[in-house]
Amino acid sequence: MVIAIRQEQLDATHRLFSKLRHWNASEKALGDLRNSFPEGSHDAWLLKCAAVNWLYNTNVLAIARMATHVHDVVGGNFQDGVERLSV
Repeated sequence: MVIAIRQEQLDATHRLFSKLRHWNASEKALGDLRNSFPEGSHDAWLLKCAAVNWLYNTNVLAIARMATHVHDVVGGNFQDGVERLSV
């Protein structure tokens, strides 16, 4: 089943998100991290996974193993600064 999202729903989401200072700061920090480490190396993924784990309190205990998994799944495939999964 496909449920269409109306423009007013998207607008409301954008207005709500713009008021969430913590989320905006987190998003900026993650963007800065991405720009500082754009390559798909395992070390870069370890830093990114650790940052997401800390900022969003995801409680992943095996963060190094998670970084290895993300690195393997994504495979370091980057084009124009956008992470792309190989299918």
